Parts: sequence; structure tokens; C-alpha cells
Amino acid sequence: MSCRPSFVRAAATIALAIVCAPLFALVEGELKEKDLTPDGSEKFVIAYAIESPKYYPPADTSDPTKQLGLFLCFHGHGGKATHEAGNVVRIMKGLKLLDGYIVLGAKSQGDGWVEDADVPPVTKLAHWAMKKYPINPRRVYTFGMSSGGNFSGVYGLAKPDIIAASVIYGSGVYKRGLTVKDPKMDLPDFYMVMGLDDDDAHKNGSRGTYRSWKEIGINVIYREIDGLAHTSHHPPTNDETIQWAIRQRHKTIPLSAAETDLIKPIAKNAKKLGVDDAGADALALVGGLQAASVVKDLLDHKDAAVRVRAAKICERALMGDAITALLAKKVKDKDADVRTAAFTSLNTGVNFRYQSAQDTACFVLDQKKWEVSEKLLVVQGLATAIRFQIKGFYQDPPLLTALIKALDDEDESVRAAAFAALKPIQESEYAAAMDKSQRRRAIVKWEEWLAKLLGKDGPKTAGN
Repeated sequence: MSCRPSFVRAAATIALAIVCAPLFALVEGELKEKDLTPDGSEKFVIAYAIESPKYYPPADTSDPTKQLGLFLCFHGHGGKATHEAGNVVRIMKGLKLLDGYIVLGAKSQGDGWVEDADVPPVTKLAHWAMKKYPINPRRVYTFGMSSGGNFSGVYGLAKPDIIAASVIYGSGVYKRGLTVKDPKMDLPDFYMVMGLDDDDAHKNGSRGTYRSWKEIGINVIYREIDGLAHTSHHPPTNDETIQWAIRQRHKTIPLSAAETDLIKPIAKNAKKLGVDDAGADALALVGGLQAASVVKDLLDHKDAAVRVRAAKICERALMGDAITALLAKKVKDKDADVRTAAFTSLNTGVNFRYQSAQDTACFVLDQKKWEVSEKLLVVQGLATAIRFQIKGFYQDPPLLTALIKALDDEDESVRAAAFAALKPIQESEYAAAMDKSQRRRAIVKWEEWLAKLLGKDGPKTAGN
């Protein structure tokens, strides 16, 4: 659903086609009923564009180490199946991930996406792909822009039995009749990106979606990007949204027999034998709450090397806040390597909005007696987490509070790192080398900025 004038939408579509078309030879086709059932007709279902690895195993492959993930991609108003699929192919090729995924662009029945008209054929397309290719059903994601961004969210809400995570660019999400008992477990997670150079209609729709989803309790990362117009071509967030999505596994689809067989021996011997590198790879691949239940025991293993591997699994797979809370305890581990691995993995949790990770980072940075090297790791994580919030929507004010407090840390290197993270926000006379009284005068300006940002009604969107 798009409120942009038709000539603006057309210009954006043409520009996107120019960018995407020459880069990748997506195979275009039409799905027909005969492709779905042996006795099906020639009736048209949906047009698509697909990119698959050059080599992949048979469709009935059950080995999770050989199975593929699937991205369903949805174009903007007036676009083609190749458009966002081409963008996702470009992103994944840059990340060297393309050999492990099917990228499948769908074409809406009309110029734009409409829930009633498009959900059924897209679902048929998804089921067709999962029968034709060795796709792991726990690794199915959506990615969309503008009208397709809306549909990426709508489809995730309409088909939570299929989708593990949804990426939304340049749109709010307009889903009718949303009722759910436990949104954090029964729905996929969402990552929304809105450009501050987009028009007011799109920005207001996106902000309205975020506010309503926050009230419902849906897990959502919301970014507003300074200087970004009505486009999904933004390499920094492109990389992050894909890396965020592929760390997720479907929350309620049970493990396959092969996935169970892969981690069962590790689970059986976790407390005694721990895990080697191959076992850690298997747990990160299976992911989800099922892998978290095994990682929990590994985090408390007597061998520090096992605890390091367990902590690193938490960086490679997003397995929920409960396991992140247990990981957070490892920042006080007696072994320095374990602590480093814990801080590094927690930084991923901080960035992707796990509460226990953010709470731990803010706590550590506020402590006077803590290893400087570890505080610097924390600041690095906070800097990453706020980089797509600066001059946009500050979704995580406690991180800003922690960084502003760190401007007065006893260690100059910590002060300098904290200021480097904050500096793009506003002009400041602050310098880490200032004496305490000079720093205090400069920090007051930061405290005033934060107070104004928060106000009485919570964090403000840039420009409000």
C-alpha cells in the first residue's frame, strides 16, 4: 500500500530496474496450477523470478547442513518480480551467502500488493519452492520495499506458520484484524527501515506501525536513516537486515528428525564432554530455542574452551532473550577468553535489541572497577547499536544514557570511544583529554540534549 504520487512511484520503479536488471540473471517464470499438483491445469497462479545456487542437492534432502534458506522478495508499486529479488541477490552475494539460499521474487497480481489477492498465490509459490528445492522450513524469510515492504510485513503476520523473520523497507504495515495471544512467540520478528528523505505519508505510516506494534508487544527493530530516500538500496542496513534475518529460526516449527539427530548427541554429552568446533557449528545451524537449551549447559561447562565456543554460538544464532541472559553472566567468568567471547556475542544482542544484553552492557559501562579493555568492547557494541538511530528514531535511550555517562569515565580511552560514538549526533566542545571540570561543562550539554529527546512522552523522532 503506497500513498506516493504515481509519477514518483514510477520514477522510483524505473531507477530500481536500472540498478537491478544488469547485475544478476534471475530466471523468470510463471507458476501454474499444473506445477502444484499432477492433475493441475494451465491456470496462471503467479509470476516469479528466482536465483538458486549453481549446485544444490535433491529437493528431498533432509540433512540440515546441506539444506538451503529461502527469501521471498516483494517489489514496490508497479515493479517486477526481479526488483527486490535482485537487490537481495546483490546483498547476499556481497556477504558471500548466496550459495546457501534460494532468492525468490514474486510479482503482485496488480500494480501493488493487496492482502486478499496476493497472500494465496504467494503461499502457493512458497510451497512450490519448498517442494522443488531442499529448503529448510525453519529458515524462510521475507524482504520487501514500499508496497512490497507493506506486504513483507503483512505476509509475516498472515502466515506466521511459514515465516521466521521479515524485513520491511519504505512502508508501514497495514494488516487487518490482527489478533494474537503471544506475539513474541507466535509471530515472526520484524526489522523496519525508513528513510528520513522519504515523503511524509510513508514516514507517518511506518511510525504508526511501530507505535502500534510496540503496544501489542511484537518484536521489532525500527530504524530511520538520515539522508535515505524512498529506496531499499542502502548497503549498511542491507547487510545488517540480512545478517539479522539469517540468524533467526522459526519459533514454533519443530525440528526435523535430521536436525534432532544432529544435536541430540551434543545435548546428551553437553555437561560431561562439552562441544567441539563441529558441534558448535551444528548448534549454530539448528539455532532457535532448541539449540539454546543445549547451549545453556555448555555455558557452565568446566572447560573454558567449551564456554568460549558456547558464547560464540550466541553471536551466530539469535536464540531468544533467556539464553542471552545466561550468556550475560559470563561477563564475570574467571577466564578472560570466556569474558571476551561473552562481551563480543552480547554486542550482537545489544544491536538486535535483546533486553538482557542491553541491560548488561549499560551496567558494565557504569562500573568504576572493571577492565578497561572490556569496557571498550561494550562501547564498541553500543556504538554499533546506535549508528542507525542517530538523527533518526532513538529506539534505545538507555544506550545513549550509558554512553553519555561514560564521557566522564576515569579512563581516557573509554571516554574517547564513547564520544566517538556520540559525536555524529550534535556539535560538541567535549574532548576526552579535558580535565574533570571542563568535561563536566561539556557533558551538561549532552545531558540537556538527552532530557529534551526523552521529554515527558518518551523518545522523539528526528524533526519532531
